[in-house]
Amino acid sequence: MKAHGLSLSTLLVSLVLASTGCAAVTSLPTPTVAIYPATASVAPTASLSPTASLPPTPIPTLRPTLTYTPKPRKVDMGLAGLRLEDFPPGFEVLDEANQARLGLTPELLFHLFEGTFRQASPVNRFAFHTSEGGPFEVVIGVVFYPLMKPEQVELDHILADPESAMLNFSQGFGGQAQLAPEFSQVANAAVGWTFRSENGQARLQGEMVIFRRGEAAAIMMALYQADQKPPAGLATLAPRLDQRVNQGLGY
Repeated sequence: MKAHGLSLSTLLVSLVLASTGCAAVTSLPTPTVAIYPATASVAPTASLSPTASLPPTPIPTLRPTLTYTPKPRKVDMGLAGLRLEDFPPGFEVLDEANQARLGLTPELLFHLFEGTFRQASPVNRFAFHTSEGGPFEVVIGVVFYPLMKPEQVELDHILADPESAMLNFSQGFGGQAQLAPEFSQVANAAVGWTFRSENGQARLQGEMVIFRRGEAAAIMMALYQADQKPPAGLATLAPRLDQRVNQGLGY
């Protein structure tokens, strides 16, 4: 049953409140519901393992560069000549008097180079011969020093044409000159040949070698009886002189 639009329960409540001096409550408050947003549960970030540490790259130890400083050479061209000990037994030094008597002097060879060198001059002369009673042989030679670079090149150019060198340097020493290739192996550059010389009943045979070693040049000649083996041929003496010249240059 309704009275003035109010329900019986509402009317009773109003009467009770009126009797107690309270104002009638016409409506009950609607409870407020607090809605909180759902918080998503985030899984903890997986801890990353630390990056593996690489071994340090070794830095090569630089060694200091060694600078080679060549020792200064001690030049003594007094050593750059044949000695009596370079000959087999039976040889002796040919003194100037006997050189003049035989007409075989180192100056004879010196004149062959006249005009060839501009600065080099004779620095060593030698002359040896066999003692009386033995087979005849005379060995003479001259060493020139110093050859400047242009002179070295010029001499090498001359020696590079053995035939021409033989014809130019063998003039005045008889005929029948013949190249001896075995001498080309001496020193830095070399040429050698044999020749025959006849003067009346004297029949002689000779050997001549010209070579360059460093800043020095040498010319040597051996003269002995024809058709006989020389007691000391230049095949042995020329390499020996090359060693002496090298020693004199301080190498």
